[in-house]
Amino acid sequence: MGGTFIRWISQLRGLYGCRCTFIFCIIFPADLERGYTCTVPYLEWFLDHGADVNQADDRSTTALNIAAFDANIDSLKVLINRGANLECGALQSCTRNPNTPFTQWKEVMDFLLSSGSDINAGEPPPTREGGMYAGRRRDYGTVLHEATKYRTLTHVRYLLNRGADPRIESKWGRLARDWAKDRQRSKFIAVLDEATDSFIG
Repeated sequence: MGGTFIRWISQLRGLYGCRCTFIFCIIFPADLERGYTCTVPYLEWFLDHGADVNQADDRSTTALNIAAFDANIDSLKVLINRGANLECGALQSCTRNPNTPFTQWKEVMDFLLSSGSDINAGEPPPTREGGMYAGRRRDYGTVLHEATKYRTLTHVRYLLNRGADPRIESKWGRLARDWAKDRQRSKFIAVLDEATDSFIG
């Protein structure tokens, strides 16, 4: 790794401390001016030098969450091969990004599900209090909840076809149809109700 990389790492350590440097390796670009996401060699360099693949920030966001949000398949493969915890809510992280095209989102979903992610698992809430997110309250649901809130009917139907259960409640005891109702998405409600009937039947 070149001198520019070492200087960049030193600056991150000074600004954010050692614990967060690996997280920012994924968030921030290797070339800060051009806006590129961190490349796999930089990611592997951190892991080869003792970075904890599952370390998290104050919101319990891990590198896997960030790679999933960015739909970065190459980084996801490296992280999972290095032992990243699939129970971090990566499916939800990917679905929460409205800028990811469906085909790219589907590729990430297929990969994460084939790697062992549970399509019906709820997103884990933050395990630590404090930091910039202290005091914020929000509900935590399954990837179906997130697709109902942020994405299209195509996303919802894909998840239902993959086995997403519309009867599962969020942390606050709400169904995906409740999230759809909050946003006045009547077509989503109809699809979810039909899927619920098929589960019951």
